[in-house]
Amino acid sequence: MGGPQPAPLLTLLKPSTVAAYTAAGLWGDQTIYHLAARQARAMPQAFALRDRDRRLSYPELIDAADRLAAHLAGHGIRPGNRVAVWLPSRVETAIAPTRRESPSPLAGHR
Repeated sequence: MGGPQPAPLLTLLKPSTVAAYTAAGLWGDQTIYHLAARQARAMPQAFALRDRDRRLSYPELIDAADRLAAHLAGHGIRPGNRVAVWLPSRVETAIAPTRRESPSPLAGHR
């Protein structure tokens, strides 16, 4: 039967909006993780995130996302599984959707 099918994308956007953004080149097929990793290579000293108490460079963001992915995998979460995240408006909030296997409707947003 070919294995499990990926879960449909959860978004409040209409398919026509997603298609229009994609056709306009505003969204692509790269994940937030891949875009951040590219920035980490191009500008390793640049800050990716900051909040009132903390700043993360792009390499630090990638490292935190990789640690989160490993932690989730250690608890049986696999690519394609859905994970709910409830965090305050802090740097940590941006780490969860950055993890390597995280699909996002904002994956190619510029």
